[in-house]
Amino acid sequence: MKVLIISGTGFIGTNLCESLSKENYVTVISQHRHKFCDEIRNVNYILEDWRDFDYKNLFSKNHFDKIILLGWSDHPRSSNKKIYESFNLNVVTNIKIIDMIFQYSKAEIYFLSSFGALSQIDSSYKNQLISGYSAGKLTIETFLETYSKIFKRKSLSIRLSNPFGRYQDPCGSQGVIAIFIGNAIKKKQIDIFETEGAKKDYIYINKVSEIISRIIAEPQKNFFEVKEVKSGKVFSVLDIAAHINFHISIIDLVPKKLKDLINERTKKLNMIFEKNKDIDEQAFSSEILSTINWIKKIN
Repeated sequence: MKVLIISGTGFIGTNLCESLSKENYVTVISQHRHKFCDEIRNVNYILEDWRDFDYKNLFSKNHFDKIILLGWSDHPRSSNKKIYESFNLNVVTNIKIIDMIFQYSKAEIYFLSSFGALSQIDSSYKNQLISGYSAGKLTIETFLETYSKIFKRKSLSIRLSNPFGRYQDPCGSQGVIAIFIGNAIKKKQIDIFETEGAKKDYIYINKVSEIISRIIAEPQKNFFEVKEVKSGKVFSVLDIAAHINFHISIIDLVPKKLKDLINERTKKLNMIFEKNKDIDEQAFSSEILSTINWIKKIN
């Protein structure tokens, strides 16, 4: 199977490249190289800006079975600062690419959407996280469904929850787990603004790659589908801090008012692990440790 990944050298794209290239012919369009690894064997790289690329020419010379749209430049918080700019950079650009694919390629399209921003399958915007980011993701889903039904072509939106793990930048603006671990290793202050109010689903990147690779390999039944990729493991930032603290002491790096809470949760984790209880907690802790070990290697 021939797979094209658009903007495929970031955190998720790099992991997908590794996974998909084992059994498929993978081409990546990105002006950037992988940040934390060398070029991946059996992957064809087109080092150009995915936003201004000549897709018509590419499709006239190459056949692709599947095309994965990963390109997006912001997140919910940053998108609200410049909503119109975010719309132009992400929504307009992706719709233009989708239009090119439908006109000049026969490939099935897979769009990376967001479970956290669009967690309701009914697509009712009033029930979503209100941001330019979520409005943009929902807009692409709506256009993709419209194109699919008009052209009678198959496409799918993958609503991904919060991934973490290898190749996620600990110095970036997204990924609370990677950022907390990166600060812990460098003995830098860990800022925690949310406590119990916000609990989110977190999924290890290895599982993300496995699930998405499986989704892409499966035949689609309908012209347009939405699928969720999540773990079912829901944690608050205090839970995350406690899991990290279990492996690396971070008590001196967190806000003073939260020290006792995090210590208390860490002790509970220790009891759970000693008694071999709660498989989900143990699995999450193991994934946190793997992420810690990887971030240590790059620092």
